[in-house]
Amino acid sequence: MLTKTPFYLASLQDVHEKLLAHPLAQGYLGGSEFRLDGADGAGLTVALPFGELDHTEFAHLFAVFDGSRVHAQKERPGALAPEGMYFTVVNSRLLQYKNKIGLVELEGEGAGLHLPHQLFIDQFFLQADAPDLLGTVSFALCAITAHLCGLGFIELIAGGGVGFNEKLHGYCVWPKLGFDAPLEPGEAPAHVPAAQSVLDIVEVDAQWWEEHGSQRLMTFELESDSRSWSKLLSYLHAKGILE
Repeated sequence: MLTKTPFYLASLQDVHEKLLAHPLAQGYLGGSEFRLDGADGAGLTVALPFGELDHTEFAHLFAVFDGSRVHAQKERPGALAPEGMYFTVVNSRLLQYKNKIGLVELEGEGAGLHLPHQLFIDQFFLQADAPDLLGTVSFALCAITAHLCGLGFIELIAGGGVGFNEKLHGYCVWPKLGFDAPLEPGEAPAHVPAAQSVLDIVEVDAQWWEEHGSQRLMTFELESDSRSWSKLLSYLHAKGILE
């Protein structure tokens, strides 16, 4: 069930409508040309803990491109990934590997409380020849749909950087889309001494972070008026996606 918050109506609705009308969304994220555990996506309704999604909403939340096969499984994909219901997307035309995004519920400390459901992006790798900006459009639709679903945040391990796999560049790509993480003690560069997070550095000197930054858990805050939204919306405008 999608809920249009005051923030959505004021700041995201027009962006959402433009994204839905974008040629990349129309051509690759139509939301009906996929199969979920053998079931045809067209007309499909998917029941999730917070409510039901139609086939298009489901495709946008879990970045399911047209022509994909999707498998749902409750699991913990790796030591750094929380347990949850993960949706694995197979599409050799567009994806380097099997993409995997999970819906997870995180336990709060004390009193047996539970925080709202969140998304965890375990794998997201497009082919090198995938259309330019397809990843950006698909993530923007994912984030807006997640906000409408009432989710609190999206997490992932932003890979690569100093001391890690040099073939991965998530550490410098995901902050452009609004992901952030706290810095380690003493990690702030001398010319940005007050920096406390990755975005504090990137917004002053993105080149420094690209050269000196490194892999870590990053978060996109889905709450209204968050810094993550400000960064993502600015990036969408800068790339001409909303023109």
